[in-house]
Amino acid sequence: MNELFTIGEISKLFNIDVRLLRHYDKISLLKPEFVNKENGYRYYSTRQFECLNTIHYLRSLNMPLPKIREFFENRDDKKMLKILEEQKRQVEEERKQLDRIERKLENRLLQIEDAFQTEFDKIEERTLKDRVIAVLKKELSISDDLEQPIREWQSAILSMQ
Repeated sequence: MNELFTIGEISKLFNIDVRLLRHYDKISLLKPEFVNKENGYRYYSTRQFECLNTIHYLRSLNMPLPKIREFFENRDDKKMLKILEEQKRQVEEERKQLDRIERKLENRLLQIEDAFQTEFDKIEERTLKDRVIAVLKKELSISDDLEQPIREWQSAILSMQ
């Protein structure tokens, strides 16, 4: 029989919070090998170490738990390849979003710094870096709601990036 480890021992061995191991049990991602019916203690076997390592690795890739469970339910290389490719696409999209946020922050910081250094009633010449300018040509009246044209303009800018 494989040696059994308490939930606390597994927690220390794998540096995983006990509450997270209980959660894995609750969502049927990693059920204990044995549960003592008298005291409810959970015990894990060495056979489950590979599974724990796989969960740990996939979580380090920011893989959602339902996707990890899906892999364990249908263990095959093609399924894992598909899951990893989906995760890669998700990470790429998140990176693009973070890049957009970073550019917005950089621009806002530059605007604020410029505002602090601005001397009023003085004309100066500046050379700016090349940039793309988005123009939305649309006839508007003063009474028009500007939200829709602004959203169209923002959408056009995002599609250019």
